[in-house]
Amino acid sequence: MNIVVIREKLKEGLDIISRATGEGSQLPILKNILLEASKNKITLVATNLEIATTCSVMGKIIEDGKTTVPGNLFSGLIGALQSERINISLKNESLEIKSDNYKAKIQGTSTEEFPIIPRLKEKKEFIEMDQAVLKEALSQTVVAAQFSEIRPELNNIHLYFTVDSLVFAATDSFRLGEKKISDKEFKSNIENEFSCLLPLKTANELLRILNETGAVKIFKDENQILFETEQWECISRLGEGRFPEYKQIIPKTFISEAVVERSEFMNAVKLTSVLSSRVNEISLKPHDKAIEIVSGDESAGENDYLLAAKISGKMKPIGFNWKYLSDGLKALKGNEVYLGMSDENKAVLIKTPNEPSYFYILMPILKG
Repeated sequence: MNIVVIREKLKEGLDIISRATGEGSQLPILKNILLEASKNKITLVATNLEIATTCSVMGKIIEDGKTTVPGNLFSGLIGALQSERINISLKNESLEIKSDNYKAKIQGTSTEEFPIIPRLKEKKEFIEMDQAVLKEALSQTVVAAQFSEIRPELNNIHLYFTVDSLVFAATDSFRLGEKKISDKEFKSNIENEFSCLLPLKTANELLRILNETGAVKIFKDENQILFETEQWECISRLGEGRFPEYKQIIPKTFISEAVVERSEFMNAVKLTSVLSSRVNEISLKPHDKAIEIVSGDESAGENDYLLAAKISGKMKPIGFNWKYLSDGLKALKGNEVYLGMSDENKAVLIKTPNEPSYFYILMPILKG
């Protein structure tokens, strides 16, 4: 192998695939990345056996070849170089790196030890959308999830496809986020409904590498899901288990409703959380045209913030885990926040007013 590549382009490619390596794995080869030059294309590959990310990099190929090298070492070296162009060649499994005034050798490992990257049986049916649309849907739902050893089915985002929508949902049993993408924002040739589970690890990896521009295509089969752009592709196992039937917990009627300014609400939660109790509780108490946000700890002190609000119905005092409340407020996009409350011990619906595509449901801290 002998190639010449622009350092910045190579660095971008390495940044895309780097987190997919199996750094914590007992298999040393998973800590390596595969570097291949063939068919007028330079390809970088990393995998941890659950996710595999492949990225193409532009460059001049003088001689075809392939090897694997330690991912952290290679990425760190390329990141530290200052030269615009880099020459990389392979001699007896030793990767030689040369620039204007620098050269290095990294001991590689035969590609025979590197796992075979899985492929879908076929790629006929697809969903295509802007990367920014997918990124927003993932960011608004992962916020409601946490890794659970007790309930592994919750370590996923639930995807439900119909001909006119794609719905993302995630929950940790204390809160739930649902994002609905309408068919105006994607195109697809899939005729039948389906649902699947996207692992949280994969979702977080996608959030890291998705751009604000360009399109992404989604393909799947019985066991795997593939995300593909012009520059990279990420293939992952699908999650296992049965996602909870969550529709019945979505509040339909409310005894009180409130609308507040989002940025001030976020700041009030952040400010009052400083003196919250060990269970991270803050309380919302109704006032005339305002909500009082209160927190306190016997050993530290107490504080409160009076937040202007439009309140209808009979609002009762209600307590939340401030971290969970803050996560939901950050996931919203508008200037105002709507709170729909049924009872002090029942889930609260949080969303942007007049925006039906996303909502966040939060369970209060139970009383009594």
